[in-house]
Amino acid sequence: MSVSADEIEAALRAALAPDSLTVVDDSHLHAGHAGAREGRHFSVAISSPRFVGLTRVARHRLPGLGRPGRLW
Repeated sequence: MSVSADEIEAALRAALAPDSLTVVDDSHLHAGHAGAREGRHFSVAISSPRFVGLTRVARHRLPGLGRPGRLW
């Protein structure tokens, strides 16, 4: 199942109510790499009040909590 940058952005906005959010589709940078046909590649920059008081590891885990085993 392929996902778009817009779908990722919508899911993150709903889950984390971010102050700022940027989702960039970097798939074109991975063309020809092993596994590139199986998925897409994205960069995400996010700032959210939900991250306050969390460790770096906890902040990285938080967005994926709604989808165990995969992020999106």
